[in-house]
Amino acid sequence: MSDSLTSWLAIFSLLWVLTRIIRKPSQHPYPPSPKRTWPIIGNALQIPFTRPWLTFADWGRAQDNEIMHLSALGQHIIILNDAQDVVELLEKRSATYSDRPRMPLLEQMGSFNSFNAGILPYGDLWRQHRKTFQQGFRKEVVGRYHTLVTDKARNMLQRIISQPEEFKEHYEVFAGSIILSIMYGYEMDSTKDPVFQAAKRAITLSNPEALLASLAVSTIPVILNVPKWFPGGGFHDLLDEFNKALAVMVDIPYNMVKGRMQDGAQEKPSFVQEMLERQTERGLTENDVLKNVAATGLAAGVDTINCVMLNLTLALALFPEVQERARKDISLAIGDRLPTLEDKLTIPYIEAVCLELHRWAPAVPGGLPHASIRDDIYKGYLIPKGSIMIPNIWGMVRNPDIYPEPDQFRPERFLNADGTLSDDNRCWTFGFGRRVCAGRHLASDAFWLATAYMLTALNISDPIDPTTGVKITPANVYFTNELISHPQPYTCTIKPINGASDLGEGSSVNN
Repeated sequence: MSDSLTSWLAIFSLLWVLTRIIRKPSQHPYPPSPKRTWPIIGNALQIPFTRPWLTFADWGRAQDNEIMHLSALGQHIIILNDAQDVVELLEKRSATYSDRPRMPLLEQMGSFNSFNAGILPYGDLWRQHRKTFQQGFRKEVVGRYHTLVTDKARNMLQRIISQPEEFKEHYEVFAGSIILSIMYGYEMDSTKDPVFQAAKRAITLSNPEALLASLAVSTIPVILNVPKWFPGGGFHDLLDEFNKALAVMVDIPYNMVKGRMQDGAQEKPSFVQEMLERQTERGLTENDVLKNVAATGLAAGVDTINCVMLNLTLALALFPEVQERARKDISLAIGDRLPTLEDKLTIPYIEAVCLELHRWAPAVPGGLPHASIRDDIYKGYLIPKGSIMIPNIWGMVRNPDIYPEPDQFRPERFLNADGTLSDDNRCWTFGFGRRVCAGRHLASDAFWLATAYMLTALNISDPIDPTTGVKITPANVYFTNELISHPQPYTCTIKPINGASDLGEGSSVNN
């Protein structure tokens, strides 16, 4: 790089930073900062990029979970550790806080402007994606998928009983087969499926620290101009690989549906086919919205369901008393058969297990960031336009003042004294306000049924760290540094209880 180019980049970066720092004075202060703020760079060197939700939660406890303010080269960041603040801002004031921050690195990954509705900016394109998705996944219509979800859950259980040591692969097949079947009428029965492999590769490349890295780049976007050959420019190769995997994941199953429709094949109806038929009936021109909505559902659904299932298995292995209580409640409520989704209200303890799992190990512990579209005043503090809003879910659900002994897995937290569900039944993992996950109703049904099957038919024990051979305990559990945070690698013992080996229609188990 020439000296003149280096000089111009330095001048550009300095001017860009100064324009972000200089703003009209306000009579309202920013929320307090947990760390000393330095001139120009602010807190840029103090912001953690390794499981930041833990540090944010610690800062919050030190300040009684007060709303906090950080700055990084003029970029304002607001940390929310308290559920009340999250509800007040991201939900009750959703017109102000439904945007997403610019994520330049993810833009380069094809996600921002054309693919992932979850990180699209708030506006007309996002509304088109949201409206399209909701047509097939509103609470009122997801019941039509219950038979399919039941078949996939039963298949998963049979696979686990036959090959318990491969439970991680069975969870991936469970998650992938549900989403691919519903979205595209595409059947997979192995993790070696090429479409699933492409989706998994795209997810792997975009998940680990990609969001955090993108937020870092957003403070100094000139980083993206670093050429491939320059030190630190190796991320260009990863971007190229990601975009190739993304193209396979987005285009191939979508084109399969179109090909079946052109051939007149109707044996595999799907969400994509239904939406395409509606577009044809209305005389609408095909665009990329439907294709991207379907791919977003695939990417988000596969990784999230798989992560939650791994978290569940680890929790049940660590807390065997939960399995014992669940089997007793299931037996008292419905006898010795497998539960169905129609049994949800009859067995509140299963729902309590699901709620506690989302509290104990939230799949997205750091929350997806929102952005403010205008200046706002909250609790006497100024929240500037363009602030990155971090709803720290980990800080919310691991607050010991609300959930005593938060490291313990206790579904009873969500039950009243008479065994009914309490009013504390919100799953924060699905997000907030207008940005709440549009597929949450289907995901909740699939997870509830899988949980019910496992609690009824399996006994899970002895979680072991395969690297060290050390038994995992609640005190040494850790979760990975990813947007969707997975549990540490582990093995465990899974055995069917008496009578669970035969899972034909109308099968029963003996507790």
